[in-house]
Amino acid sequence: MKLDRNHQLKILEYLRDYYHCPSDERINEQSFFNDENYSMNLKYLYEYGLVKGHETMDFKNRKFSLGGVEITAKGLDLLEDDGGVGAILRSVVVKFDAENIRRIMKEKVLSFNIPDEQKTSLVGKIKNFSGKALETITLKLLEKGLDNPSILG
Repeated sequence: MKLDRNHQLKILEYLRDYYHCPSDERINEQSFFNDENYSMNLKYLYEYGLVKGHETMDFKNRKFSLGGVEITAKGLDLLEDDGGVGAILRSVVVKFDAENIRRIMKEKVLSFNIPDEQKTSLVGKIKNFSGKALETITLKLLEKGLDNPSILG
């Protein structure tokens, strides 16, 4: 017996078509159901939370069985090209505080090897930047930094 990604995909795709009304016994009529690796692949999908159902175990024959098999939201997301809603929920939102950005920029300007008058002028401009201007500058600086990967490490 072996795990088979194509077999798993067939199971998930079939169950997706019946997400709105659980498939139950119709799954037994599918060609993949009779494959000797069906139970192993179904158990694997079950353990990863990609399918759900009522687990039973035939101890005499040491065979796993799952009744009322349904695909889960996690299983549906796996089939989606964009990762589904799960990908959106796992997104990380990064927010920068305007005052922290101003402080970092001011510290950097003060470390420059330029005349004090220029430093004072630049610091004054930084203090007057709007939130939108700081956002634009921060994104541009990030792009510049990423264009030069040697500075990352």
